Amino acid sequence: MTLWKTLALLTVVIALAPPLPAAEPMTQAREGAELEAALHGALTNPAERAAFRIEASGQLAQDLHFLTLYGRGVGFWNKERQFQLDPSQMKKAIRIVLDHHLCRLPETIGGEEEEPEIIRGRPAPPHERGDAPRYLLRTLTITVGERSRTIVQEADVPEAKPLEKGLAELASLCREPAAKGVTAHDLADGLALVASGKLAPEALILSVNAPELRSLKDNTGQGWILRIEHGRIVAQSHALGSGYVTIVDRPLEPREIQKLAKELLTAGVASLPAQVNTPGYLHLNLRVLGNAIQVMARTYAGTPSPEAAKSASTFTSIRNLLRSTWKHEAELGDASSRPTS
Repeated sequence: MTLWKTLALLTVVIALAPPLPAAEPMTQAREGAELEAALHGALTNPAERAAFRIEASGQLAQDLHFLTLYGRGVGFWNKERQFQLDPSQMKKAIRIVLDHHLCRLPETIGGEEEEPEIIRGRPAPPHERGDAPRYLLRTLTITVGERSRTIVQEADVPEAKPLEKGLAELASLCREPAAKGVTAHDLADGLALVASGKLAPEALILSVNAPELRSLKDNTGQGWILRIEHGRIVAQSHALGSGYVTIVDRPLEPREIQKLAKELLTAGVASLPAQVNTPGYLHLNLRVLGNAIQVMARTYAGTPSPEAAKSASTFTSIRNLLRSTWKHEAELGDASSRPTS
């Protein structure tokens, strides 16, 4: 057989061969199945249940747009109220996820069906379909330990019914306990409640970014990031030469978050203005339930007023506290990375 005939035969064989299955749907199906298996384990094993978390947002119910549930029974309603579910209620929450097969839903629902002219009742800008803005109706993230899956609904389509029904049932399950939940009047009150243990450690969310910047004449004390969320602390370095490097990512003991909340409260973090005139650069976000502050600290033009100078002094104490917390975590990370003899 000549070379040309061989090539022609191979071309026919390849053309007639059945297409290979898409890898991504198989990956999503496997991830969903593994997450479901972990949830079945969480029903009977309290230790596995403690690693379970639900985060939902969007049109969950008429009175609910944000819901977070932790496997140990702590929940947050609309980011404003902390409530408690008992073990039987937590098992029911897991069964709702399993009964509606929420772990197996596609990661995006309704994206292709969405009409370009009208998006959630609002006219779309006059540009091409592919450039239309995305308005998310609902999102759901299910986490068990290291396994996590996020489902996003972009339009009202029949395929979204299991997600809508499941989220509505979760809202109904949590509504009465949430009505009896705990709130905070302001950030100072929230920090005090965390410090006393009346609010769960997960109620405190902190983000601090103090990167090295080429625009700064002196980067001394810069190059670090600190985050606390879901009761975990993440410490990273952020240097010009190496970029982002995660040093520590670990769960915090409740007493550690309680101690930090007390120290932040005592240092006066709740009194900080949105802008602080000080050398260097630091962006701070702090939230306890529905009470939050965002602070941008850098050098601003003009002469600071006496009030601004006082805020800068308060900020320096808080920056030192947060920097000390980051350095402590960095030392833990260095110690854990050293080889044992």
